[in-house]
Amino acid sequence: IESQLGNTSAIIHAFYKGRFYKKLPNDLVLTEFTFIILESVGIEEVRILNKNHFPVVSRGGIWQDLVYNSGGKVNFQPGEEVVLLLKEGAQGYELQNQELSKYKKVIENGEIYLSSSELPDDPKLGKIQIAEFNRLLKLKFGKELKVIFEKDLVSKKMRMLKTKKFPERKIASLPITENTEDSMLLLVVIFGLLG
Repeated sequence: IESQLGNTSAIIHAFYKGRFYKKLPNDLVLTEFTFIILESVGIEEVRILNKNHFPVVSRGGIWQDLVYNSGGKVNFQPGEEVVLLLKEGAQGYELQNQELSKYKKVIENGEIYLSSSELPDDPKLGKIQIAEFNRLLKLKFGKELKVIFEKDLVSKKMRMLKTKKFPERKIASLPITENTEDSMLLLVVIFGLLG
């Protein structure tokens, strides 16, 4: 997992909501998975537009009844709770290494572990203690997974807008003239033609 974390841009702990497919103008077919984020690390909070609808893309999918598959396939169950290792790509956040990027929290003998969805029985990749995982996160990101609150996101975005310097705007319309009789006559003619 240490080598996986080396190439990881962000990590989310989330509930799976659903998926849809899209085809880009360059004919690339993507599957967009959506999640409800519980915790995250490595993602600036202002980039999470909606914690209840966070998109993660994967290459491949189904378009017009044809299956496009680019290097792997990952499956999620409705409402499944997962921890995902993500990398930032051209289309947004992607799974770092397809199914190998997907972990589940499990409890064994009173200890909490992250268990690999792809290789749960592998002695090296199968599971990692949550305490060790958090230690590795501190080394990589300088902090652990952080709980996301919607109100915090809104207040941070508002503070950013208030402190951001916007260029001075110029008036787009023409100045109002004092000749209102001609304007009234023009309005009467226009409404007369319309009526």
